[in-house]
Amino acid sequence: MAKKTKQQIIDEQKETIEKYMEVIERQEKRINELVDAEEGTFLHSPTYLQMQERIDFLSKCVELDELIKRTKE
Repeated sequence: MAKKTKQQIIDEQKETIEKYMEVIERQEKRINELVDAEEGTFLHSPTYLQMQERIDFLSKCVELDELIKRTKE
C-alpha cells in the first residue's frame, strides 16, 4: 500500500469537511422548517384563539370601566 502524501490527506479531509457542511446545511434547513411549521400550528390552535378572544374581551372590559369612571366625574 502506497503511503499517502500530505496533499492527498489534506484533499481527503477537505472532501470530508464539505460533505459534513452539506449535511449541516440540510439539517439547519429542516430545523428551520420545523420551527416555522410549529409556530404556524400554534397560531391557529384552539388554545391560542381562545386566549386571543379572552384578551380582547378583557381589553373591552377595561375600556368600558374607564368610560364609566370618566362619565361619573
